[in-house]
Amino acid sequence: MSRSTRVPGPINNQTTMKQRREFIGKSEWISIDVTDGSWTEHDPNSTLVSKAAAAAGMTISLESDRDGDDWTTGAQDCVRWFKPLTTSAGSLMKWEDEFGVEFLVQRMSTTANDENFLVACLGDDPTDDTNQKWAGGKVVNDTNGNLQLRYGGDQDLNLITGDAADLGSTPKCYINCVLQIADDRSSDALEPICVVGGMLDSDSDIIGGNMGTNGQNIGWNNSNNVYLVIAAGWEDSGASSDSSAVWKAWYRVTHSFSKMDPPYVPGGGKNPRGGVYGQQR
Repeated sequence: MSRSTRVPGPINNQTTMKQRREFIGKSEWISIDVTDGSWTEHDPNSTLVSKAAAAAGMTISLESDRDGDDWTTGAQDCVRWFKPLTTSAGSLMKWEDEFGVEFLVQRMSTTANDENFLVACLGDDPTDDTNQKWAGGKVVNDTNGNLQLRYGGDQDLNLITGDAADLGSTPKCYINCVLQIADDRSSDALEPICVVGGMLDSDSDIIGGNMGTNGQNIGWNNSNNVYLVIAAGWEDSGASSDSSAVWKAWYRVTHSFSKMDPPYVPGGGKNPRGGVYGQQR
């Protein structure tokens, strides 16, 4: 466009070279693929048989002889994948930062309804097998083809269940970890965490009454890195064969610079440091 033909007007939203501008208040879902090379695998008991990823989702096969491997409030001895959480600028996120993380997990199919599961959570020490601090949720296939969502963390877990007849063939579970955004204190030994859980049917509609919250107090080390953790294992023993479940999973991050104490600007004005910024890949 030449100078003589250009129509005067705002250029705020224009980009070049396929670049995108990050807008205040926006956060995008990022697909989780534990095979893409960015995740570190930790499999202390050789639970994993194989893993693969395609447009249909992640296929994770688990060894039936390891059907005692679980992810609970007190033990985390199944296979998991982890990576540090980063800001939109690429720097490592610390627990002292002001952020929140949402997960979305969708069960696409399963060939062994022996209570295999997928965990999506935040962790403090992702290779700890017995005493890990974590917050998030565990999506469980039960023996009847129904779905369970256990959400909370290493202190306790709440339970939501959904019948296969109501869920459809590809239900989803929503997990929201409301962390430092909701706490404006700097001297806490224990940081209050609210984990919100919800179950959605194949049409992405909330199943009636299947949403709730779980509040916990966890003593994070503020200077430690925050890790995204995806884990797979067995909710109960007695597996009849190796599992072969297909999952889709996503996460998105919000980064707040004012927590729950934004400045009040008369006239509906915006404060540039009071917005919420989404993380981009």
